[in-house]
Formats: sequence, C-alpha cells, structure tokens
Amino acid sequence: MSLQVTRNLRTVLFSEKILHEKSNVILYFIFGIAFYIPFEDLITIWLPLPNPAISAIRILPELLIYAILFRIVLLHFRQGIPLKKTPIDPLLISFIFCCIISVIANQADPIRSTNYLRVTWRYVAIYYTIVNIEVPSDKIDSLLTTLRNIGIFEGIFASLQFFIPASIKVAFAKGACDKALTKGSSCGSFTDSATLAGFLLISITLLIAYLLDKNSWNKHWGYNASFIALSYFGLFASKKRAALLVIAFVPALMFRHLKRRRFARTYIWLGISLGIVILFIVPILTTYFGLDTQESSAVQTDASSYFLRIFSTEYWDDFFLNARGWFIATIFDSLIQSGSIFGFSPHLPTTISRMVPYMDQAVNVIKLDRDRAVFYDPYWFSQLASYGIIGLSIYWGILLQLYRTSYRLIKTKITKEHQYIGAIFCSVILISFLYSFVERLFMLRTFSYYFWLFAGIVANLNNTLKTTGKGRVFL
Repeated sequence: MSLQVTRNLRTVLFSEKILHEKSNVILYFIFGIAFYIPFEDLITIWLPLPNPAISAIRILPELLIYAILFRIVLLHFRQGIPLKKTPIDPLLISFIFCCIISVIANQADPIRSTNYLRVTWRYVAIYYTIVNIEVPSDKIDSLLTTLRNIGIFEGIFASLQFFIPASIKVAFAKGACDKALTKGSSCGSFTDSATLAGFLLISITLLIAYLLDKNSWNKHWGYNASFIALSYFGLFASKKRAALLVIAFVPALMFRHLKRRRFARTYIWLGISLGIVILFIVPILTTYFGLDTQESSAVQTDASSYFLRIFSTEYWDDFFLNARGWFIATIFDSLIQSGSIFGFSPHLPTTISRMVPYMDQAVNVIKLDRDRAVFYDPYWFSQLASYGIIGLSIYWGILLQLYRTSYRLIKTKITKEHQYIGAIFCSVILISFLYSFVERLFMLRTFSYYFWLFAGIVANLNNTLKTTGKGRVFL
C-alpha cells in the first residue's frame, strides 16, 4: 500500500502527463485529503508521538497541496500552456497588494503577517489546482456522495454525544473539546465544536440539495429527510446557536436558486411564523414559567437554557460589554480615530498595539490583550481591523465574484448536475458570509478546504462550458 502511495506521489510531482491524464491522480490526492480532514483530529491526537511530530503530520496535507500546484504551474510553463484565468484573479492580486501596504504602513513583522494570512487563504491553492486540470463528472459525483455520507456519520455521532457525560467527550478527545465542560457541546470526531459546526454547514447543504432532487424527492424522501434531521440535531448538539440559525436559510436559498418559488414562499412564510413565535411567545414563556436563560460555567443539562438565553437582557448586556460586541465597537472606534483605510496589519500583536493609543481606559487595554483569542470570532470585523475598509471590500468582492460564477452554472441549464452544484455553492457562499459575522469560519480547515474545493470545481465547470461552446446563458 505504501509503495503504491509513493508511486502515485511520484506521478503527481514528476510526470509530464498529469495535466491530461485520465486516471486523475491529482484528484485522488485532493479528494483523499477531503475525506481525511473530518477524521484528522481523531487520528492525530491518539498517535503516540511528541507534539512537534503531530504538528508536522497535520501540515503535510497543506504542503502536498502547495507541491501539486507548483508542479502544475511548472508544467504549464514548460509545455507552453497558459494558466486558466478566473474572475477572482484581479481581486486576489489587489488583496495581496492591500496586505503588503498594511504590513509596511504598520511596520508589522512580514513573516508573521504572512503566517496569519496563510491561515485564512492557504486553500486557495486547491482552487487554482482544480481550475487547471481535468475534472470528470463521475469524480465530482463520488466526492459529493462521500461528503454526504461523512456528514451523516458526523451528525449521528454528534447526536449520540449529546446524551453522554461531558467528561467522556473530553476523554474521547484526549483532553480537548473543552466546551463540553462549559456548555455541554458535542464535537463529533473533531476536537472543537466550532470545527464540527463548520463541517456540518457544508454537509447539511449537500444533504438538502440531494433531498430536493426530484428523483430523491419521489423515491426516498422520508429516508433522506431523516438523515437531514439527524444532521440538524448534530449541529444543535454542537451548541452553535448562530450556525443553527444560518443553516435554517439553506432550504429557502436552494428553492430560490432552483426556481421552485412556490416552495420558497411556503418555507419563508413558515420561517416568519416560527420567528414570530420565538420572538414574542418564547420570552413570555420564559417569564411566566421560569425557564432558565442564564448561562452558568457548568454544563448545561437543559438545552433550552443555552438557546433561550439569547432572548435575555443579560445576554445582550454581556455581548456589548464583554464579548463580540465590545470588540466590534472597539475596532470601529480605533479605525475611525486612526483614519487608516488599510487597517492595522494581519499580525494580531501589531494590530492590538496599534489599537491601544485610541483606547481611553487602561482597563480596556488590559481587556483587549487578555481576550485577544476572541478577536477573530466576529470575523468580518477582525478583517476590517487587519486590512481596513479597502481590504474588506476586496475580500467581499472575491466572494461576490465566486457567487456570480456559481450562479452562471444555474443559468446555463446544460445539465441538472451543473444546476445543483451551482445552487449548492451559491448557498454555501451566502451562509458563510452571514455566519462569518460571528465565527472565524474561513479560518477553520473543516470549512475552508471544502469552500475552495467547491469554488475550484465551479470555476472548472464554467471553463469547460466555455471551451465546448455550451455556455450560452438562458435568461
């Protein structure tokens, strides 16, 4: 087995035929990493190796992706084949220049700044790899099927963990999954509930798309709906309130993208009705029936306590005084006073030191440094602090271009598969944009890897349609 892997790796790195090879060895590696990531935490934490060795193992998939992209670029130049252009190229180059300006203007450490930048953008390499190779449709089908199955497994696994003691969850994660102790969260096969939620956002979207397929709807509706319900409960078990709220938009988005407006309207009206119940009736119930909306440091045995807490005044007071809201206000205030349109650099210590002169009270300075781990949670606002309004605008422009590229697949109406892939990625982009206001979603490997993988597949399919002359858009 190891000999075969070595031969495949040698083929990827040294063969002159990998750009057109029908066996698609490159895809085997990229898709293999996609199947490996959900179980990486569970595998590496139990390896009897020192921490440096574990860290080296965890970075190997990333280094392999870089090596594959480097080899593809080299072969293109050697064979005189131009690299495929994509809609995000000018924006991505502009974003890099914006980062350079921010680093120079704030005298930040360039090496550490690059490392901070790498955490968010490392999987863009997958995007450009997929764009510049052949991707057969049967391989895409295999990828989607496997990711759906892994998502079902993670949903069931996290659901089962919901009913077991927190100490067992932590022991299973070898001391990690600490939110199991403070919030009763499930982590699935991951070591953190945030990474579980990031992966389930992708897999649930795939499951919903599969359910909405007419053949699946007619033949296996109940069977597939039950898997979605289990995955939803797994997401519920992660105790990620914002993720649970955002994923509720996916069916409406899918209906809208697939031109099933009647179903979309019905779903939206049901959602509005449920929202009214939650906003007006639940607070009354919590008052008159004494439902607990306080979040203690102990494990929450009553799930309603955790989710209903967002309707309490204590939650919002804490949000604006001590949590994400405080960081958002502090970032805005510092940027306005400084007048910087390029932010305070991607290097977090430099960002914090640049914000300090614009803060009034010494206690706020201490809090800023003490709670720096929360800084990236309101992700779009942390990016605003790092790159300023210019950088954030370019970042959002990249997402907009990816959305437009994906939407073209829906409009072409060449095949049903193209439409569904376009609808899936359009939905993923929209929910990632919304969720990133409260979570560092693009910094999570369990989300960003699949995000850029789908982005590459969508761009590849669009290029194929243009090459074959089948890209006429039906408006």
